[in-house]
Amino acid sequence: MARMLLEESLSLRIGSGERRELGMVYADLAAVETKAGNHTEARQLRLKSIAIKQDLRDWRGVGPAYHALGLAAWLQAGCAAAHCYFIAGLPLSVELRDLQFIAFCLEGLARARETLGDPQEAVKLWGSAATLREKTGSPLTVDFRKENEECLARAKASLGEHAFNTAWSEGQIVTMEEVNRCYCTTS
Repeated sequence: MARMLLEESLSLRIGSGERRELGMVYADLAAVETKAGNHTEARQLRLKSIAIKQDLRDWRGVGPAYHALGLAAWLQAGCAAAHCYFIAGLPLSVELRDLQFIAFCLEGLARARETLGDPQEAVKLWGSAATLREKTGSPLTVDFRKENEECLARAKASLGEHAFNTAWSEGQIVTMEEVNRCYCTTS
């Protein structure tokens, strides 16, 4: 039902020239496709939404859209692609000082880094994200908490308790300037 209504809205928006609304409909359709397990279609819709948002300079919408692409890639076990999408969304979130989406991106990067074999960096990222979540009072949802706990357990087993605790502590004192320097600059 939701897909049918959104597709109807999409056809109306395409002809009307309402680009901002068109970008929102693409994003909503992408969410429906993701829930249905149609990740390839969802990715294409999100990329269309991002292109429109970038064209309109709607930077508040671009960071979360990249985060959603990262999650979709993660669900498809595309850790390298997920890493790239989280990296793409992070600078916009930092520039806008959107602490919630900075935390989301750091957690996404952490999951990707852990899976790609860098548990120490992953734990630092989780430590940074945890500090931001504490500051903003925005806890993880149950689903994300479970995923993070599983990845954290693997990282802890890989590093050992002392190295894990050290990396976590290092992550908790990372400043926004350091996040920007380490993850938001292009070489």
